[in-house]
Amino acid sequence: MPSNNPTIPRIAVSEFDAGKLLSLSGKTLQRLRVSGRIKFFRASAGGKVLYRLAELERFAKSREVAQ
Repeated sequence: MPSNNPTIPRIAVSEFDAGKLLSLSGKTLQRLRVSGRIKFFRASAGGKVLYRLAELERFAKSREVAQ
């Protein structure tokens, strides 16, 4: 969900970008979605999987505590 307008904050990222931010593979992200450990949404019915940045931050913090 790229934004070309610098005044509009980016609040969600693609699965590829989420994987890069969390250093996880697409397959691992899929497992986390299926198990309910990370929340996601689709851009449209059956569409592209997106992750809210706030959810990725929450998940990253939960991993820090667990380690």
